[in-house]
Amino acid sequence: MKDPMKYANVLLIPFLVSLLLAPLAGNEAADPSEPVAREEQVRLAEDSVTRYAVVVGDEETSTAAERFAAEELAFFLQKITGATFPIVKEDEYEGPGIYVGQTQRAAGIGVDFGELGEEEWVLRTTKDDLILTGGRPRGTLYAVYEFLETQAGCRWVTPNIEVIPVNRDLAIPTLDTRGQPGFAWRETTLYPRHDDPKRFSKEDYARFLVRNRYNGGSFWLNEPRFGFAVRFGRPGSHRPGGCSATSTLSCQLPQGHRKISLSPGKDLGQEVRIPPARAALHGDPLLAWMLLK
Repeated sequence: MKDPMKYANVLLIPFLVSLLLAPLAGNEAADPSEPVAREEQVRLAEDSVTRYAVVVGDEETSTAAERFAAEELAFFLQKITGATFPIVKEDEYEGPGIYVGQTQRAAGIGVDFGELGEEEWVLRTTKDDLILTGGRPRGTLYAVYEFLETQAGCRWVTPNIEVIPVNRDLAIPTLDTRGQPGFAWRETTLYPRHDDPKRFSKEDYARFLVRNRYNGGSFWLNEPRFGFAVRFGRPGSHRPGGCSATSTLSCQLPQGHRKISLSPGKDLGQEVRIPPARAALHGDPLLAWMLLK
């Protein structure tokens, strides 16, 4: 007859081993697809009430773009949660905060501003605080819009159409992300009229561009609060400036080509280039007509 205690021991050993290994299983990385536990969240608002303030440096330690980013964050958080998030200066505040810009709090948790590019952003949470910072001049702006998009679901579809989800109990997971736009220069060639009251204003269009992280379009964005605009070329037109009449660079045209400046001695940004066959076909009268125009 088989000994029942022998088989009991065989079953007991795996059970004891599993108990010993159970604590080790807790050291495995959490599945990113699983929802973050409540205690791991930073609760920014509950039932339209918040204990948080938007914290930014003063005029000596912060930039105009960082202060504008703080205004944008407070504005949209109120639309989302219904709670008022006051904007306070860092050296005058104690308590849970959303720190915007290159603040002492951000530096204190290890953010190295010197390593950040002009448009890089950092989103990081601590036990009680949320850090939104980035390089200068535009990184912090983009940190705020990245946060509003990814954590609150905001979208700016057109200058007068936006999607701002209502969430009276806004809680966010622990964050530690760093990123930047995928393209160095971002602009669309659209020049809407701003003098028509049925259309959107220049201010509305500029805010639409910066919220979608455009950095081109100097007519709208080239001011401190938007982090200025990125320009290309010289002076930003559709031809190589090295061939202009006033450029210090030299440029060789193909053999036989003729270059006609629309205003001799001035760099107006446009030139006329005539290949040999075309010049022979039309002759000098065409060139004279173009100069007169």
